[in-house]
Amino acid sequence: MFGPGILRVVLASLVVLSHTSGIKLGGVAVIAFFILSGYWVTRQYDLKYRLETSPLRTFYLSRFLRLYPAYVVALVLAFAVRKGFGLPYDPDWPQALPLLGVATHSHDLLGVSWSLDLEMQFYLIAPLAFPLLKRGAFILCLIALFTWIGFQIKEATGLATVFIYIASFGLGALIHAWNLTFSGYHAAIGIVVALLILIAFKIGFPGAPEIAAEARFGVEGAGPTLFVGLMLVPLVGWAVRLPSGRFDRYAGDFSYSLYLVHYPFFFVIRKMAGGEIGDIGKLAMIAGAFAFAALFFLVVDRSAEKWRASYIRGLRRRAEAKQA
Repeated sequence: MFGPGILRVVLASLVVLSHTSGIKLGGVAVIAFFILSGYWVTRQYDLKYRLETSPLRTFYLSRFLRLYPAYVVALVLAFAVRKGFGLPYDPDWPQALPLLGVATHSHDLLGVSWSLDLEMQFYLIAPLAFPLLKRGAFILCLIALFTWIGFQIKEATGLATVFIYIASFGLGALIHAWNLTFSGYHAAIGIVVALLILIAFKIGFPGAPEIAAEARFGVEGAGPTLFVGLMLVPLVGWAVRLPSGRFDRYAGDFSYSLYLVHYPFFFVIRKMAGGEIGDIGKLAMIAGAFAFAALFFLVVDRSAEKWRASYIRGLRRRAEAKQA
């Protein structure tokens, strides 16, 4: 059954396809990921972390530990494999270890870390912005203002901040804060509108703005990609209200592993192949990426997640004991 976890796998698969084919929908898929993140993080903070004895500490630690351990393992593994096989690598890759700042300096062996940088930035501001979400139209004005500020900062200083894409995170947050509901019909309309806009940008008129395949931070590509991606708000709003069983939750968690490891996996295969890879080879490469992601998910991500859950439970018990 389709659910939010399956949607995450579909979006991660679109990113995979954007790195192997002419189907360049990876940037739009990343925007949908940001909308999902805005919803889930806001919902978790509101219904769970906000009620903790130490809400900010627990929230920040939990979000950091969900994102960072698997990221570091994937990054170090990507370097070790390239080094071990004598493949080229960015000598400044250690700058990506802190994660924050990758979207600005782009020293990234994973090819997708810029978006995780933005995720981390969003985690930092989410609890602070939470009280503003019930302010009606005022919050929409703030979202528009900070989007403009984000583009101005990027243009003037080169710094890539979460504010460029704050509309995607913010509208996702409002799905929860305003209890917005969307039907499958609304989701279908959103997808059709997004596709029509993509077609118009692609063939509709001369000089149409470029849709960034990876939604990177060239100001020229980020704006149109964001615009198209926001058409998927109804899709996300519909999916998050669907039942999510154990399989769906595992699928959603698996999407993170697929997102992390597919790009360095493709890089190594291409370099070792030493030439152009045909369509059959690309299909085999995609299948291999899914298989490797499944292994990474079971060995690395699940272990990190179990440790995180245990650590946060212990943190709660200690905080409650002090309170008592």
